[in-house]
Amino acid sequence: MAIINLVAGKTRKGRVLKTLLDKLEEIRKQLGSDKVFDVVGRIFAGLPLTEYVQRAVESEDEADREAMELAGELTVEQIRAIEAREESIYGKGGEAKAALPQLQEALTIEEMRRLLPGYVRRYLEHAAPLIGVDLVGDLDGQFFLRPRHRGVVESLMSLLDIYPESARNRFTVYRPNDPRDAIFLHPGEPVFERLSSLGVEQSRSAGKRGAIFTDVSATAPYLFHVARVSVVRAIDPGFPAFHTEEVVEQRLVGIKQYADGRMVEAPVEHQLLLKPAAKANPGSVVFFAQSETWRLAGEQHIKTELLGKLAQLQQLAARKRYTSMSREGNRAAQTELERIKEQQRSIKERRALAIQQARREVELIQAGRVEIIATALVQPSQDPEDVKARNAEVERIAMEVAVAHDAVQGADVRDVSTPERARLAGLSDYPGFDLLSRRPGDERGIEVKGRVGTGEIELTENEWARACNLRNRYWLYAVFDCGSAQPPAV
Repeated sequence: MAIINLVAGKTRKGRVLKTLLDKLEEIRKQLGSDKVFDVVGRIFAGLPLTEYVQRAVESEDEADREAMELAGELTVEQIRAIEAREESIYGKGGEAKAALPQLQEALTIEEMRRLLPGYVRRYLEHAAPLIGVDLVGDLDGQFFLRPRHRGVVESLMSLLDIYPESARNRFTVYRPNDPRDAIFLHPGEPVFERLSSLGVEQSRSAGKRGAIFTDVSATAPYLFHVARVSVVRAIDPGFPAFHTEEVVEQRLVGIKQYADGRMVEAPVEHQLLLKPAAKANPGSVVFFAQSETWRLAGEQHIKTELLGKLAQLQQLAARKRYTSMSREGNRAAQTELERIKEQQRSIKERRALAIQQARREVELIQAGRVEIIATALVQPSQDPEDVKARNAEVERIAMEVAVAHDAVQGADVRDVSTPERARLAGLSDYPGFDLLSRRPGDERGIEVKGRVGTGEIELTENEWARACNLRNRYWLYAVFDCGSAQPPAV
């Protein structure tokens, strides 16, 4: 929204204000920025600008004189002086913006640290039976590990030697004030990593064997794969730093694999929304035939699509580092060159090698391994209540998308999908459509159909009859993929 003050330029008041604006524009051009408008208020902080205008209005002769006197108060030097003074106090500006990414990353890390104890505790509660230990004590304070069979704790003994003796049999998921009190279990900590590896080994075969779950939001069965993917920097014997392969990034990914060949990426946390199922439904038997073929197809999709994109992102990051190194050089080395001439050749060689190595690193980054850790058969729910709730949610999402579609075009959209709402809009109880959309020169009766994925669209007899009566004023909006994170527009 803009607020505009209109003043006739040929009046006495107008001449004063026009002189002021012309002077501001002249200074703006000389400075090459709009900084003048930021500081003009401080220039006139001690000057009664309203008095200049009032005297100009009272006397024709005074108008031009007041205008010129006012213009004399504005100079480029004044603007620069104010800018320099404020810069000395507040800095050049932009420092906060430049530091914003680092600050946001720090906030994210801090948030993860705050949530970490809860995640670690939940993980240990689920993993302990698989590993073969019991967690005895207060999980919100300190606890110890009691083995269910021989060999479990013994595998941890060599790791415990690096900790104070007073802490070797006490564990906590919260950072202790004194490291001698207990061992702080968290990702990266040796004992936690050993327990995790034991849990992975114990559950590896079960994960590959798979399990059956129910997804209350699904309309068709699918396989849900969880895979570990990695981006690596390959070996190049020509560079000492690249003698061994190095993992650049590693993460878990999830995909849904449908019987019609569709592959849909999904967060790994999606499995937390699934409910265990006792047996497979008849519609799911297609996945039992040639199960290894299904798994290999999913693995190939992950490697070519998901892992390929991840590798490209890492290549871009490495290329950015190389470009920055090539352009900026090593300013500290340049200072050293001027001060110590005998080191000039050595520094140049090291810099050239660093740039060559950075360029080669871009070429060596590539997709690594894809390891499917677990596969689950996921089926739609057969519970009538689940089906009813799913259909209601799909309808809600479809209606929101349809309303937004017309509202953004300036239409007045009203929900008339129920008798009560239809009567409020001045219609009959069953108008034969869901939305009444009005805009200048146009009125639409819109029937909205939503689908979790894709599928056929059907009209009821009442809807079809209404469409025949309204003809070009009757519209059908179909919203597909309402089960995805971002349903497309109608």
